[in-house]
Amino acid sequence: MKIIFSDYDGTLYKKDKKLLKENIKAIKVFREDGNLFCVATGRTYLDIKRLLEKRKIPYDYVIANDGAIAFDNKGNKLYTIDIDLNDVLLVSKDIKENSGVQFWGFTDGKYIYIEKKKTNSLFLNIMYLFLRVTYYKYVPKSIDYFVKDTKVNQILVKTDSKKTPEEIRKMVFEKYPYLRAETVGPFMSIVDKRADKVFGVDFITEKLNIKKENVYTIGDNNNDINMIKKYNGFALENSIEEVKSVASKEFKEVKDAIESI
Repeated sequence: MKIIFSDYDGTLYKKDKKLLKENIKAIKVFREDGNLFCVATGRTYLDIKRLLEKRKIPYDYVIANDGAIAFDNKGNKLYTIDIDLNDVLLVSKDIKENSGVQFWGFTDGKYIYIEKKKTNSLFLNIMYLFLRVTYYKYVPKSIDYFVKDTKVNQILVKTDSKKTPEEIRKMVFEKYPYLRAETVGPFMSIVDKRADKVFGVDFITEKLNIKKENVYTIGDNNNDINMIKKYNGFALENSIEEVKSVASKEFKEVKDAIESI
């Protein structure tokens, strides 16, 4: 049995419906042959679960929240790497004071808390409303839910410029050296330093007792580097150079990588 872990944004999904259908077809054949297909993403579990269901992408496991949490395709949690609630509140306070931050939130994998600054930006208000409406079932009425539960594994930040993420990365590095801040699409993700996509790959493959030579990874950005470097790692033509430099092979699309295995 072989197993492949694919990044989502810019790798498995590129806003091309025809290409997505071809990738899904390759995934189905791969799984029908007795292999496993997994998604590894910086997105929250709530978000990636919604997208995989919406786009009817078959999968066996998903590593989400930038490696801080993982589930099987039945919704059973495999592990979570939590951030101390006091740190969550302190980081949130620091984030709030940065003028370049538009809104922020945090999640435990089941629920997500979202807060934004007052703004006249129509785009920002629409985006914030979209998040509130999309996840209305999973947004607690107050922060008290997290205060009682104390299990937060990812802090998310939406900024207004390229300068602000670097400021936040520096702040996290200097004040919270046990946390890690990365840019994930239009957001920033802050997780425990132990959390990484490669942690999820290690956990799942050890749980299933799959040999390293039968493990494959594919991605396009910085948060994919560690899993690509450790296992049979693939890059795409659109991957950043840092990913290409550690990959064993380069393919045009995910379907091509799957068909080569």
